[in-house]
Amino acid sequence: MGKYQVRVHTFLQDVETAIDKKTIGRQLVLEVADIISVKPTYFFSLQYDTKDGKRKFLSLEKPILDHKIDTRHAFLQLYLRLRVQPTNPADIKEENTKLIIYREIKQAIETGELNCSGKIHDDLSHFSKHERIEDYLNTVSKNVEGYGIMKYNMKRDDGYPVLLSVDVRGVSIRAGTEESEIPFSKMKQVARGRKSVTLMPLAPAAEVKLQGSDSSFAKEVQETIMVNYYVHKQLLGTI
Repeated sequence: MGKYQVRVHTFLQDVETAIDKKTIGRQLVLEVADIISVKPTYFFSLQYDTKDGKRKFLSLEKPILDHKIDTRHAFLQLYLRLRVQPTNPADIKEENTKLIIYREIKQAIETGELNCSGKIHDDLSHFSKHERIEDYLNTVSKNVEGYGIMKYNMKRDDGYPVLLSVDVRGVSIRAGTEESEIPFSKMKQVARGRKSVTLMPLAPAAEVKLQGSDSSFAKEVQETIMVNYYVHKQLLGTI
């Protein structure tokens, strides 16, 4: 079976290895994490560049080569990135893990992916200058709005716009001034239609069906919820 050379870019070092047609994303995450001494691994996933220049996360249980990866280079280019941001990153004990999280979050703030301004930005700049990593991470997790949360603009069946937010605790749905929450402890299943995602909480709570822009968007939302659910269970020690 043919081998494909891969270069995985991380915030510590680049890792070069080989995969075959059956190698799934989770296997490569574990291999790279072992090489660079990063754990726990469940916060991380792999990103790839598509041929049209977009960067997406792999489905970890799917063969890597089944994705629309740009194969025009001698090495397939992948990126080890946070799929779920830890609620309290400063509490992580492994130094390499803490360092890689710090560097990724720092980049996200510097590029504006995470919004941060005023005194908090000044404090983070000071902590960064002096490599006070734990102070930096504590400040981010407690003060940077949007840290650890993925947000999606969707619609209810009646067409009313809603904001769906996902983190390691569960999901929340904001419609106008109303907001409801479904913690993962009360989540039974998440189903996906062609353009929709249906949240199925435990009885007696009712199902919530939300519409996305297209099938790719619905798939991304479902995967985000399930990845956060998986990490939630890992943190509880139930997997």
